[in-house]
Amino acid sequence: MRSNIHNAKQSVAELRATLLTPSFEGLESQVPALEAAVRELEALKSAPGSGTRALSRSEMQSFAVDLLGVARLIEHGMLFQQGWARILAASACNYQPNGEPASAPPAATVSVQG
Repeated sequence: MRSNIHNAKQSVAELRATLLTPSFEGLESQVPALEAAVRELEALKSAPGSGTRALSRSEMQSFAVDLLGVARLIEHGMLFQQGWARILAASACNYQPNGEPASAPPAATVSVQG
């Protein structure tokens, strides 16, 4: 039982480290370990007569804190990405990031002599 929670905590710790220095490949490489951690926790939860009762309260609280930290990193990353998407969309559509229309560019003139 303790190895299940230990493995899950290790997977969460590795994900946290990856989120602090993100790359697509790094994040993608964490998916199998996180899926395994979910399966281990589900097995721990469904084991008759054992499961969370075999774990100390402090172990579960520590794991919850780890998960909360990772959830915050993911949330902040999403907000950062959404902010950039808003800025890029605004500039591409000739709007300011606050949603106001951007001033029109000065009219170009062509002068031909001859």
